[in-house]
Amino acid sequence: MLYQTENRHGGDIYGGIALDFSANVSPLGTPRSVTDAIERALPELYRYPDPYCRTLVQTISEYEGVPKNFVLCGNGASELIYAYCGAVRPKRAMELAPTFSEYSLALRRTGCEVVRFALKQEENFDLRKDFLPILAREKIDALFLCNPNNPTGRLIADDLLEEILRICREKNIALFVDECFLSLSDGGVDLTPSLSDFPQLFILKAFTKSFGMAGLRLGPCCGRCRRRCRRGMSRRLHRRRASLRWAMRSFWRKTEPSSERSARGSRKN
Repeated sequence: MLYQTENRHGGDIYGGIALDFSANVSPLGTPRSVTDAIERALPELYRYPDPYCRTLVQTISEYEGVPKNFVLCGNGASELIYAYCGAVRPKRAMELAPTFSEYSLALRRTGCEVVRFALKQEENFDLRKDFLPILAREKIDALFLCNPNNPTGRLIADDLLEEILRICREKNIALFVDECFLSLSDGGVDLTPSLSDFPQLFILKAFTKSFGMAGLRLGPCCGRCRRRCRRGMSRRLHRRRASLRWAMRSFWRKTEPSSERSARGSRKN
């Protein structure tokens, strides 16, 4: 709940907004498999949720094809952004401009210097190969990318992503890639299969967009982050009482794998 604080996030339809274009959620609405799972979970309303998200982590691990220790869950993607920045604590980080504002807000909260690479309107706000020498030259600890980018909706070319991964690995730059909108895009490469080969890579996902369920806060992330990073994120999530809502725990436990795929669509490789 906000109190005497300006709301900088979209989706506040309760203040009299007739048409809200600030929240990018699936236009297909919430899948029936999700609402059915919530209904099945209602008898467990009296229980506290699993603080370790055991079943949820197992299900995400199987769906994404990654080890369970690569998966961390929080109450929405934004919470995980702040937890990541607080755990990694880079001194100097780079982001695109324009992009999602929460990256710089979370970074500056830790005292990090944020540098920006400006995208050009005459180039359709596409990230191009002229970014690579700048990335190689800049002395940064972390790079934040959004694919497709928010708010431009532009995808990063597959070959360009590969070059960015290579540079980040060579220079030991922590690479944070936000894929929250990737499942709703037409094309684009999911970097999840690259996690095993790139220890600097950290991927953010969210069911808010794919499943059209912003009202039930859930954001998973997948990363082969160092134990110190994972432990630091976990502590920060715990301090913010970030155990998942009972409905989300029950949703992933009770929804059949076939329903998950039909609701989200097949994952792009």
